[in-house]
Amino acid sequence: MNGHRKLLVHAVNHLVENNHLSLDYNGADNEEKIQIETEILGERSYILCNGIRHGEVRVTLFWGCDEEFKLAPDDYSMWMSKSKSRHMKVACSYWLDRKNGTHLQGKIDQGCTQEHTRDGYEDYLKNLPIPEAKGFEPSGKFYM
Repeated sequence: MNGHRKLLVHAVNHLVENNHLSLDYNGADNEEKIQIETEILGERSYILCNGIRHGEVRVTLFWGCDEEFKLAPDDYSMWMSKSKSRHMKVACSYWLDRKNGTHLQGKIDQGCTQEHTRDGYEDYLKNLPIPEAKGFEPSGKFYM
């Protein structure tokens, strides 16, 4: 499991444990959008979620954000300008499937739809322990 996926497992665990996201698919593809500021592995982070279709939810994590990192209240497009990327350590986005077995799509190093890692954090990510996914599988089929 790569470091981006490890961080996303922590993010989804946080969303589920704090009742921000249900792992049950209710048949709706236009679910409420989620944007929260929290702490993941001791770092200031933002987690964004929005339903995309077919029971899938895009989960995006901006991890290791400094005080100058800002998101607009309606910013769910995920990706960042160069000015945003200077104010975070890692950003990544995966799709969580809830319709065909609850799992983060993709396996090993595949399935991350977008990612950014600031220079110097690759080894940190590589050395993160593998987290336990709570109520979902950390990897699975990737649908295109």
